[in-house]
Amino acid sequence: MRILLLLLVLFTLKSCKPEVKDPTDKQMTSHFNTHKADFEMVRQIIAEDTITAFDYPPILVEGKYKNAKDSIYFNQLTINKKRKLDSLLQNVQCSGISVLSNDQVTFNYYSYGGIGWGVEKNFLYTKRNFKESDAEICPPEVDMSEKRYNSITNCHLVKELGNNWHIELNYDR
Repeated sequence: MRILLLLLVLFTLKSCKPEVKDPTDKQMTSHFNTHKADFEMVRQIIAEDTITAFDYPPILVEGKYKNAKDSIYFNQLTINKKRKLDSLLQNVQCSGISVLSNDQVTFNYYSYGGIGWGVEKNFLYTKRNFKESDAEICPPEVDMSEKRYNSITNCHLVKELGNNWHIELNYDR
C-alpha cells in the first residue's frame, strides 16, 4: 500500500511541472521588432573589430577560454565596450553571441535540452544564401517550433525577418 501511495505522489509531482515550450515565431518577431535598434547596435560594435570567429561573453571550460580568439577579443575590449555589450545583450534578453564573421552573428536566445539532444532558437544576422545550404526556409505562416514538434528527425530551420535578419531553429534528436 505504501508503495502504491508513493507512486501516486511521485506521478502527481511529476505532472505538476510546467511544460517547456519554445518561444513562438510571433513572440520572437515581436521581441526582435521591439529591440531592433539594440540588435543592430551589437552588430555594429562587432563590425568595428577585426577579430572574427569568437563567442561573447567568452566560454570558459575548466578555467580556460574554450577558443583562444575569445580571450584575445575579450581582452582587447575596453571596459566601456564590455559594459555596452553586456547592457545590450541584457536588453535583448540573449545569453551571448557567436560571431563567425562580420557578416554572420548569432544571438543566443533560447536553448533547451540534455546530453545528446536539444533545441536552440536564435536570432541570426547573415548575408548567407540559405537556398544553397542544408537549412530549410520556413514560410511566414508556419511556426518553426510547431514544425519541430511534428518532426522526428534533426532539423535546421530559418525564417526571414528582413534586412539579413532571421530566426534560426536547430534541433538535434
